Amino acid sequence: YDLQSAIVNCCNKEKISNYFQNAQKEGIISVDIENCIELLEKSGSIKKAFESGRALVKEKTLELVHLFEKSELLSEPAEQIISLFDQMLPTI
Repeated sequence: YDLQSAIVNCCNKEKISNYFQNAQKEGIISVDIENCIELLEKSGSIKKAFESGRALVKEKTLELVHLFEKSELLSEPAEQIISLFDQMLPTI
């Protein structure tokens, strides 16, 4: 990270913390819930988390496929598990 990114991230952490504190006091109707979501979306955090999650699901799916192939256990339940993992990979 460069200094500017570090400053922005630090400020965002403070804002997010404040949003959570306000939302805890105000409840689900708090405008700070929407403000927090907007901040996270603009920062790219949500997209980055989605991409990381998708990469992990793909990685683990491949591990399962290789595990089942090696042990010759590619049965219907195994195929259903792999199919479930595939369904967890929507596109943006």
